[in-house]
Amino acid sequence: MACEEKIDRLEQKCLRYERIIADLEEMRERYELAINGTSEGLWDWDLITNEIYFSPRWKEMVGYRDDELPNALETWIGLVHPDDLEQANQAIEASLQDSKIPYENVHRLRHKKGHYIWNLDRGQVIVNEAQQPVRMIGFHTDITRQQQMIEEIKTTQELMMAQSRHAAMGEMISMIAHQWRQPLSIVSMIVNNLLVDIELDGLDENKCTTSSKEILSQVNFLSKTIDVFRDFFRPSKEKELADIVEMIHEALAIIDASLKNKGISIEISNPSDVRAKVYSRELLQVVINIIKNAKEALVMSNVSDPSIKIEIKEEGEMVDIAISNNGPSITTEVISHIFEPYFSTKDEKIGTGLGLYMSKIIVEKHLHGVISVHNMDGGVCFNITLPKQSECGAE
Repeated sequence: MACEEKIDRLEQKCLRYERIIADLEEMRERYELAINGTSEGLWDWDLITNEIYFSPRWKEMVGYRDDELPNALETWIGLVHPDDLEQANQAIEASLQDSKIPYENVHRLRHKKGHYIWNLDRGQVIVNEAQQPVRMIGFHTDITRQQQMIEEIKTTQELMMAQSRHAAMGEMISMIAHQWRQPLSIVSMIVNNLLVDIELDGLDENKCTTSSKEILSQVNFLSKTIDVFRDFFRPSKEKELADIVEMIHEALAIIDASLKNKGISIEISNPSDVRAKVYSRELLQVVINIIKNAKEALVMSNVSDPSIKIEIKEEGEMVDIAISNNGPSITTEVISHIFEPYFSTKDEKIGTGLGLYMSKIIVEKHLHGVISVHNMDGGVCFNITLPKQSECGAE
């Protein structure tokens, strides 16, 4: 009797399983009918038998008729780009291990004509009463056009970044000239004095020693200047935990001479030990660009006692760098376009219109922060807000 009960229970389980399979088949047919008019390709993978079904629309999306591709897992494996296969398998395995995790992956599939299409693949694992995966159903969407647009935007941004860096190189050379002019004048004066003393037989050992030490001091200053500018053009490959105040001082070491040459004072407030995980060279470029723009606005407006103030604050897990100047307010029309590419209020011989646009790209896309500008009482202020521990994003 006990044996008959076990057989009966087993038969009931089989019947339930058959009904589930039948229901799934019906659901698949209904779903396929519903999406036939869309750009979605349906697939259905039986995890027990390892059989897989690709809808006619799925095959059509890679250039094949229904009878040209076998419904086999090897078909999919053979079409996936070799560089994308491991990542796709990992995404599938994650869903199989935990059915609550929906499967989603972007990979390339080889078209019948030989090129690859970009495919957004999504699916869901179905489990039995014992919570074991028995089936996986999903669909893929051709996102080739979207990927091409993303690549075009990325290429355009890279070209703009290169153009911006080339423009910055010219500006850096000008800043080097400002930094070097005074030390070179001092060295020239010392050498001329030594030559005069030699001509007049008035050269003594103490004076020669003092003059030599002063020349060495100026040469060391010039050497350090070269290091600062060389590091500026060396891009950061990885984020680093940077001292924000130290980075501000590094920026001033580059641009300070050109500020003094125009009689512009600069002040740093709240110089506490503030650190953030950033691409330091890129953030340095943003800070220099904002200070340089402030300098040009102050010079053009002939402000009396021109000044630039930099305030660094910690606000929870964020760092705020406020760079303000006492120049004229920015008009509403200009301020609404100030971060747009190729927008500039300067003569085209002076500005490219890319500096603030690239600053926005760097801060928001690369550093996951926010950059903004606003008029304040007696001037203009740019704010850079950054997370202390920002992670690398898809750039």
